[in-house]
Amino acid sequence: MHSNYASSAIKKRRFVGKADSPTQKYIDEWTNPQIGVRSAWYVNWDSQSYISLKNNMKYLNMVLPEWFFINPKTDKVEYRIDSQALRLMRRAGIPILPMLTNNYQSVFHPEGIGRIMRDDKKRMALINELVEKCKLNGFSGINLDLEELNIDDNALLVALVKDFARIFHAHGLYVTQAVAPFNEDYDMQELAKYNDYLFLMAYDEHNSVSAPGAVSSQRWVEKATDWARKNVPNDKIVLGLATYGYDWGEGQKGTTVSFDQTMSKAQHAGSQIQFDNDTYNLTFSYQSLDDNKLHQVFFPDATTTFNIMRFGGRVSSCWLWSVASRYGG
Repeated sequence: MHSNYASSAIKKRRFVGKADSPTQKYIDEWTNPQIGVRSAWYVNWDSQSYISLKNNMKYLNMVLPEWFFINPKTDKVEYRIDSQALRLMRRAGIPILPMLTNNYQSVFHPEGIGRIMRDDKKRMALINELVEKCKLNGFSGINLDLEELNIDDNALLVALVKDFARIFHAHGLYVTQAVAPFNEDYDMQELAKYNDYLFLMAYDEHNSVSAPGAVSSQRWVEKATDWARKNVPNDKIVLGLATYGYDWGEGQKGTTVSFDQTMSKAQHAGSQIQFDNDTYNLTFSYQSLDDNKLHQVFFPDATTTFNIMRFGGRVSSCWLWSVASRYGG
């Protein structure tokens, strides 16, 4: 079900950016309903990122590297561009949309981005600086990952995105944004007017601070997608899927684990992996020799994720967090 905006927006002509021939080939796929956006986030901090990107880039038509960080003390952007990965992406001609995030030193900070949103001069300085950075490096646009904002007025975020779209589009660059489902920080109807794509983070149904459970159960993904589709046309939604799991020790916070790590833990402990027919996630438990506690692990694999995409997504585009977390099979 769509709102009036979503229904009318589908009929409007979409923004079309400027790119050279190799990159344009990928961009054309984004609006092809038989292909759609096929993207993954790239992270510098995982040693497997580069290898996985090299092996799997042929399946992608967009990469979102985590390279732009807002310093919560200076309100300035720190650039951490992986030159080796950048060369690899450039050789392939794949569109690159670096992530701008308020996640600084592994914590989301609302204060820096909050001051930027409230200050016209800072906001415009940030956007103009990022436009030049993207043009200098041949990027195709930007991905905004702004979370835990603690703002009372959603119009602040909408105004920021609107300015990003106005200036980036004038330079032929795309604006995209990651959004968490069921989150009141996001005015989806307004954000959909200015973003070229909204990346729905359909994961962390259970997370490090929750009780153990599925990372992204099929029913929950369906509800999250329905929530987004009320105010956003289908062709602007990119369904985000997890490629990781969580390991919860009894009475402890959960820790993220890659697919390879879950396989190693299960094999080492002699645990049998169970497929949950209700959530379409996998789970097992084991007794840790390190802390002498019972641990529960929940995670998806390639098959469960395919099932979620097929039956739960109802949209044509998807992305994975992150390219470093590889599935077996």
